[in-house]
Amino acid sequence: MNKYRREILLVIFSSIISVIIIDMLVGALIIRNTKFNVLKPTKRSVSLREFNPLQDVYLTPDDLYLSTTDGLDKKPYRINLNHDAFITSSTNDPKDNKTVDIIFFGGSTTEALFVDEDKRFASLVGALLSEKFNKEIISLNAGVSGNHSMHSLINMIAKGIKYNPKIAVIMHNINDWTLLSRTGNYWTSPSSREIVNDQNKIINQESKSYIFFRAIKNIFIPNTWILIRSLGFSTFFGQLNDSEFDGFREFSFTPKDVESHFKSSLNSFIGICRAWDIIPILMTQIHIFDSNNDFFGEKEKKSISVSQLKLMKYQSEFNDFIRDVSYSQNVFLIDLDKIYSGKSTLTYDWVHLNSDGSKEVAEKISSEIKNNFSKLFE
Repeated sequence: MNKYRREILLVIFSSIISVIIIDMLVGALIIRNTKFNVLKPTKRSVSLREFNPLQDVYLTPDDLYLSTTDGLDKKPYRINLNHDAFITSSTNDPKDNKTVDIIFFGGSTTEALFVDEDKRFASLVGALLSEKFNKEIISLNAGVSGNHSMHSLINMIAKGIKYNPKIAVIMHNINDWTLLSRTGNYWTSPSSREIVNDQNKIINQESKSYIFFRAIKNIFIPNTWILIRSLGFSTFFGQLNDSEFDGFREFSFTPKDVESHFKSSLNSFIGICRAWDIIPILMTQIHIFDSNNDFFGEKEKKSISVSQLKLMKYQSEFNDFIRDVSYSQNVFLIDLDKIYSGKSTLTYDWVHLNSDGSKEVAEKISSEIKNNFSKLFE
């Protein structure tokens, strides 16, 4: 009986090996003989740059991140993602396929990970408008750290339009000029910010041992790895403070050099919205480094670094580009920069709102929408 079983196993094993060898030979034949005229499917895809959908997690800023902030609390912040990886909140969540009224697009300043859940302006605007109109108004947060305006355009097409929102709000600035100042366009970028993902390139760049151990990790300890990462130990396996833009040098750059790229990206977003009967709204982006702000005393103003001076200049000019597009396209503008830039009590670093700042901005946005678009919600 044992001999019979061994023979069966040997036949099965031999058959599997034979199939693999035959397939390898066929592959070699296809490569060498063009008469088969076979095209392989692509391993390239357009990047959504999103988190995995349907997560409900609590994220605590680590000490390294906290060292770059002023006044940010080290505590868990809840992030609840729906099936399209949009950030929702317990007070403003489109359950049971309810209609979505407003979607906010942007980078980390819209995403607002380290803001209390009930004060993230993207969701809070919906809650405030619900009170103002005495009916449920749903708003979604499509912000993702590192996203520039072209990423938001792609996300709008791929997963925003289907919600049939009444309004789409877009706020971009720093992520656009950070990339454009180094590459001059949206298509040349670090792999983490690429518009097109190329799995072939990723595989070629990674060592075989890295791919092997990653596969082992994913099979045997996926949950333990999440715990290890949450404890901060994952930095042991990678490089600390590794810049996304290593190998990308800022060229001789002025914002005017890439003005047309940024404006074209915003115009594309506006055009897509209007084609689908969605009202676009532009927002300028807040920054703390206003030369006249209350963040610096006279001594500090004299010691502002070159990088901070660049940020002031680039942020200001890109906000002007947003104003230009608003005027030329007759698009409603909420000028957060004009109202709030330089007010240090509203942010915990250069550009990110704290919970109080997010709440104040939400009140301003909801008031502007109520005063100018009330007919949409009647």
